[in-house]
Formats: sequence, C-alpha cells, structure tokens
Amino acid sequence: MKLLVGGSSALVALLLAVLQVAVAQNTCTDRCVPIKNCIQNEDDPPPEVDLRVGQDDSDVVGKCAHYLDVCCPEDNVIEDPSNHGQATDLSTTEPEKFRPCGLRNPDGVGFRLGGSKVDEAEFGEFPWTLLVMEMMELFDERKEVYACVASLLAPNVALTVAHCVVNRTATNLVVRAGEWDTRSDSELLPTQDSNVKEVHIHERYNKHHHYDVALLVLAKPFYPAENVQTICLPPPGVRPPVGTECITGGWGKDKFGKAGVYQQILKRVTLPIVESADCQKSLRKTRLGAKYTLHSTFLCAGGREGADVCSGDGGAALVCSVPGTEGTFYQAGVVAWGIGCGDANIPGVYANVAPVREWIIDNLKALARALVPALKASFPKMTIVGGGRMVLLFVGALVGLMITSHNASAQQPIDKIFFPENDTILGFANRVGEGDTVATTKDPLDALLPTQRPMTLLTAQGEQCTCVPYFTCRPQPEFAEQNKFNEIDVTYNPESCQDVLDVCCREVDSLVVPLNNTPGQPPAGKPKGCGLRNIGGIDFTLTGNFNNEAGFGEFPWTVAIVKTLDGSSNCGGSLIHPNLVLTGAHCVQGFRQGQLKIRAGEWDTQTTKERLPHQERAVVRVNTHPEFNPRSLANDIAILELDKPVQLTDHINVVCLPPANYDTRRSDCFATGWGKNQFGVAGKYSVIMKKVPLPLVASSTCERQLQATRLTSRFRLHQTFICAGSGHV
Repeated sequence: MKLLVGGSSALVALLLAVLQVAVAQNTCTDRCVPIKNCIQNEDDPPPEVDLRVGQDDSDVVGKCAHYLDVCCPEDNVIEDPSNHGQATDLSTTEPEKFRPCGLRNPDGVGFRLGGSKVDEAEFGEFPWTLLVMEMMELFDERKEVYACVASLLAPNVALTVAHCVVNRTATNLVVRAGEWDTRSDSELLPTQDSNVKEVHIHERYNKHHHYDVALLVLAKPFYPAENVQTICLPPPGVRPPVGTECITGGWGKDKFGKAGVYQQILKRVTLPIVESADCQKSLRKTRLGAKYTLHSTFLCAGGREGADVCSGDGGAALVCSVPGTEGTFYQAGVVAWGIGCGDANIPGVYANVAPVREWIIDNLKALARALVPALKASFPKMTIVGGGRMVLLFVGALVGLMITSHNASAQQPIDKIFFPENDTILGFANRVGEGDTVATTKDPLDALLPTQRPMTLLTAQGEQCTCVPYFTCRPQPEFAEQNKFNEIDVTYNPESCQDVLDVCCREVDSLVVPLNNTPGQPPAGKPKGCGLRNIGGIDFTLTGNFNNEAGFGEFPWTVAIVKTLDGSSNCGGSLIHPNLVLTGAHCVQGFRQGQLKIRAGEWDTQTTKERLPHQERAVVRVNTHPEFNPRSLANDIAILELDKPVQLTDHINVVCLPPANYDTRRSDCFATGWGKNQFGVAGKYSVIMKKVPLPLVASSTCERQLQATRLTSRFRLHQTFICAGSGHV
C-alpha cells in the first residue's frame, strides 16, 4: 500500500513538474500587444492564432490572454492606432487602388487561424462582406444594432436583401466594411463605417420576397484595403451549374430558434448549387406544402445536414468561382430565407442575382451620370498608358477614373489608353471640360466584371491595332479583325474585340468622327414612307447569328418602353407616329404621367457604340382602350403620347397601320423584342434585339389548340386576338 501511495505521490509530482514547464513555455517574456501593434520581421512566416485562447469553455493556454495578442519583442512594439476606422501606417499591405473585383484572400491577411472550432473565415478572406447596423435608442443611448449582411459592389454601393431594409429608415443605417471579429478591434487592419444615404429597393419586390434585393448608396465611399474590396456581378449569361460548390457566410446564428447563438467571428459555409426543380420538390415536403412554387428570382444551395446559413445571415453574398479563372469569384445569390437551418435535404433559398443583374447595372449607371470634376494630372497629348497605375477618384455616387491633358482638344481627346491583360477595363466615355481640358471617364459599371482579354490586339499581318467603334475606322478589311469590315460577328471570339461593335483598327486608319454625325446626334436624312424594313440591317450584316438577332435598324419602328425611375425595361411597342407608340394595355396599366419613357433606335442594350444613337422621349399620357379587360386581356391596346416627336432617321421610322378589313391570312409576319429565349427560370433575356418569323394561325385552329392546354375546353378566343406561330421558335 505504501508503495502504491508513494507511487501516486511521485506521479502527482511528475504531473506538476510537467504543468510548470508547460506554463513556463506559454508565458510571454516580452510584451503582449495586439497583433497589429507588433512589427513582423520580413523573414518570419505569418503568425498563427488559436481562437480557443481566452474562451471560457477552452482549456487551451496561450502566451497572451487574448487570441489576437502576440508576444512581441519590445523593440518591435508600436503604439496603438489612435483612430479606429482610419488608415494608419500599420496598414503597410494596403493597395493604392481597388483590385479587380472578386479576389478572395484564401489564406487571410496577416495571420492564419489555428484551433478553429467551426468554419470561421480567415481575417480578410472575403473582403466584400459588409455588416449592416441600425442606429436605435436603447436605454436613452444611441446604439448600433446588428441588422443584416451586405456585399460591396462599388466603393460606395452595397447589395443586400430588400426585406432587411424595407421597413427601416435609410439614414438610420450604418454599413461597416472590413469587419471580422465583432467583439474585438485588435484585428490587423481597421474597419470602416459609412452611413447609408439612399436605399433602392427593387420595384417588383413583394410580400412573397420575389426580387428580394436592394442597393445601399453610402454617404462616403470606402477606401481600398486588403480587407475591403469589391465582388463581381455574374458575367452575362453565366449561371452556376448544379452541384457547383459556392461559398457564403455571415455573423448569424449557429442553429435555428432560441437556442441559436449569433457568431462573434465571420463564418464560412461551402454549399452546392441545387437544381430549382429539386429545390421546389424538397420545399414542398416542408410546411410550405405541396402547392408551393419556387419563383424564378430564387436560387437554391445547400441541403447538407449541419452546413447552412441561418437567422441573421440575410443579405450575405453567395459567391461562386468565375469559370476559367483561379481565385476570382462572382456573386450568384443573396441569402434570403430558409426552412430551419442546416436540415438534411432542405436547401437554403437565395435571391438570384442573374435575373436582377440588368436592374443593378441600370441603377449603377443612373447613379454615375453626374459630371465628375477633372483630376488635374498632366498626361501628354494622345498619351498611350500601359501597365502603370491610375488614380481612382470616388466622387458623387460611384467611382470614375479621370485622365486629363491641357494639350488635348475637343477634336482630339485622349482616347488611346492601353491596359495590360487581366487588368480591369471599365469602358470609355469622352467628356469635354472647360477650355481645352478633355476628361476621359471610365464607366464604373464594367468594373464589376473581370477583364477577359486585352483591348490592344495584333492584325493578321502582325501590326498592332486598337479596338474602336466600327464607324471610326476606314473600311480596310485586312485590318478590321472583328471578322471583316461591315460584317459583325456576334459570337464570342477570344481573339476579337471586347464589344461586338468594335473593330481592331490601325491608328493610321482611324477616323475623327465628323461633328455633325457623332453618336448622340441623329443624322439629317429622313426615311420615306411607313413600314419600310431595312433588310439585313444598316451599316453591317451579322454573322454567328444563332439566336435570331435582328440587324441593326432592321425593324426601325420597334421601341423599348422603360421605367423613368431606374431605366429598367418594362415591355416593347411600335412607333405609329413620331409622337405616338402602340403597345399592350396590360404593359402600361397603373403607370402615371412621368413614370415611363420610350427608347427608339435601340438594338444592343449593353452598348452605345452603334453609329446612330437611340432617342428617348417621356410618356406624357397613356390612352388605354376603353373596353380593355385586365382579366381576360380583351382589347389589350394602348397608345402612348410622347412629350415631343422622335426624329425619323434610317434606324427610326414608323410602321404602317393595316387598312380596314385587311386580310392578313397570306401575310409573312415578324415579331421583335428583347424578351427571353425560352419560358421559365431557364430563359435569358436577349441583349440584342431578336426577330422571329411567324405564320398566322386561323382563329378557329388557335382556339382549338389552346383548349388542349390548361385553359381547358371552355376557353373562347376573343375576337380582339389574332394568333401566330407554331409553338416552336
């Protein structure tokens, strides 16, 4: 027994000795300071921090009390930054400008995590993630209260869910960039706060949370830092394939209900994209019921047990890798809602960014229209800038890049600017300032997309050429590398110019556009007679035409009807008089004076590089047919009166009205517009106007065929309808 007791005493003594050694090894003999206050030697690897240090439920002992404190030699200690939220000398890795959008920091910034209990994101890993707070009066004090999450699209524009901000006052909202640990300010780089100036909620947002997106316009832009960068919008036509592993996160609860706890550190969740039909099937097994229909503005991801976002994560970005790139991400969705959190086979539901991409772009364009003052930088006349860094100005609503020269003139603006491949190309617009100062501004819209190829190419003969609008280059087929001059290829070609209306032109072949025929001013000539189609289009013909694109100006009476507030497309119409447009009554029902405008001469909705510009007119009166029935759509006709007539040109003309009792049965007919290429969620809106030849169908035949659909045999085709098409286009 004594031996056993003596052995126990020896064991205890041994354990105490080991513990003393361990404590001694974990005792800081220098000075514990926040990691940002300790200068790291260049040869040292980034420090690793253990999140378990200092936690109440952890027995992990560190050299310092807080996990973001390090044991720092006295000579390496610098004073604590005096102003949290401002740039300091500690931010030595801060870039001089915003990087191209969507660049993740997979290894974090400044240090790596160790001992992570859950999927915490690295510090600065997702630099576009923003925290949205609401200022509230609590116990007679004004406090910042957590509201939701958002993502940074531009230095002063954020994207979030509409349901987070729809019932909140914009001026009570504050957005924080660069946040990571919500209970600490010891991170390597500071956070930045900005008040919200305006909230733009999608006009089709409703109680069912369709179109659940909103843009927050900030009172001041964020400055670029390693932990503050922008996210890309989806490239045109890109949807994440089913099964794609995408990433989201936030500071929301770790589980659903009262037992859930909000996260202190930004979490990261990897989730697979789920087919909409499968998602709908899964959701119908929940309390939503068997009749639930998933709207086309939703996207689903997840369904893995224990892996999900939860309450409080609303507004966070669901990001997916840009195809063909390494480390570049685009925002596919916005965290919207779900049934529970992390239940097996129950995906989470996200606001789908792809269907609202054009709405976002239109809003960004509208915000960017203010004239930006010129930056006084001295570039020689016709400077070619290659590879060097430019200065970004954050003026007004959005970012503008200004390059000015006192040697330039209105006739010879600075428009030859070359950028290296993989840099972010924003697009150009020349604007003349006071005197001879010419400012070249870059549209901030395209900053949200990664560059795919350089703007400077080589001709087939090996000579350097520059991508310019087709009408500014002399017709030299051997130097027009966008297929051939006067023939535009609308298919993607990595060796061609970025814009389908650009040609690669040698500088010696470039033209100064005559002032009386520049884009923005209609030409002098007028077309003769109504209904004259420009077969094949004006200026050029199309190749690579697989989507029934119409030629430019081919159907000069087709107009787009858009909303005045944000410029988003509402429907189409036809010009029957220089100041009258014919359209469907259902399209304009409920709109008041000043809420609509028409755009004549439109063709490619994503460019203004056509030689002949479109013209916009305000709608001052909507005349709906007095017998229009909004339920049956009988007499679905309306005439829009414009504030002033459009100027008729080669690409803008009126269509004829049919003579009374005209027999259309033998007519060859066309329909035009920018609508979807197929029905339902999979359909994509057309960028270039499409045309569809359609045969007319006898009313009796049409009625019989429609009765075979869900309309049932009781359906009767009203005499104010005609039918066309075979059901397949």
